Amino acid sequence: MSTVSLTVPDLILLSMTVTSAIVAVRVLWNLASKRHKRAYGGPVRWVFVLGTIAGFALPWNETAGLIGAFVSSLILLVLASTYSLLGWRTTGSKSLALAWIPRETMRDWFLYLSVGAGVIGVVTTLISLVVNSINGQGLSNYVPLAFDTVSILSALLEFTVYIPSYSNIFALVYSFIVHAKRVAPDSGEPYLDDLDFKRITEGSHYTDFEVRDALESLVAKGFASKISPVPVARIVFKISSYGIRYLRSVWEEVFFSMEREKAQLESRMLYLHEKLRYTPMTDRVLEKRVRDELAGFRRDIEDLGAYGLLLAETKRTDLYEKVSDLERMLTPPKKPKKQEEKQAETGPEPDPEYDF
Repeated sequence: MSTVSLTVPDLILLSMTVTSAIVAVRVLWNLASKRHKRAYGGPVRWVFVLGTIAGFALPWNETAGLIGAFVSSLILLVLASTYSLLGWRTTGSKSLALAWIPRETMRDWFLYLSVGAGVIGVVTTLISLVVNSINGQGLSNYVPLAFDTVSILSALLEFTVYIPSYSNIFALVYSFIVHAKRVAPDSGEPYLDDLDFKRITEGSHYTDFEVRDALESLVAKGFASKISPVPVARIVFKISSYGIRYLRSVWEEVFFSMEREKAQLESRMLYLHEKLRYTPMTDRVLEKRVRDELAGFRRDIEDLGAYGLLLAETKRTDLYEKVSDLERMLTPPKKPKKQEEKQAETGPEPDPEYDF
């Protein structure tokens, strides 16, 4: 008659695995909004079911389990390669110009693979612990380890799929359409092609890949359509009348937000200017705080680069000049050597008198 015997390490591992699995499920379910539950509830539920079935079937045969882990890692490799090659391959080939996989879709696939491999890893780990404690039969530890590795790598790749806010990109697209006055002669609809992406992103933090993804989201919403192949360009996006109205509303919101951030930055600079004007820089703590504030000003100006051409280059230059003026006030120019010798002979100059 077999007896159940669990060692202390087995009990710790079993408790940690079960607790982590329960907490993960509760966090995912309780923190998700109704919209996310509707969007992900069905697929994730099927992933859980299939992962549980595979977890019960794979640990008994090490070869079968490792083959399953190899297939999962191969799927991960295909997804990662597709995501990394998608941008330049589709823009470099007319035959692939219409093909596109949105970033959100890629992120979802990484999520499903991570959840599925994680469920298999948890189930196979629990089975290995239980079987080992009941009859002493040792199951392979490589199977759960392999699936746990695939799950972790998929989760890491999911986090690397950065999806920026498309509002700034939409504002840049609208600004380009207005200034370029690009209208199709046949339909009268504004349009732009992939050759315009560089001009749209000029001076901003965005890439051609992100502009293409933003325009694809417009197509998904019914605000635009795409045509390929076309002469010279690889793909053309035509913006409908409703799309133009939508882009204009986004442009107004982004423009006022940019002006607000710029005004707040200028207000902080003005306050610091008055602080330096009437406060002698004899306190090292104050001097350090001022230098940190000036470094923060430069970071804030760089962050305004997200607005690209919406923030004119002259305005950005003016902001940098104001920071430079503050730095000069913090470090006054040194007096000439002759003037220092004369002042040493005559004594310090009297403080100027101010009339208020």
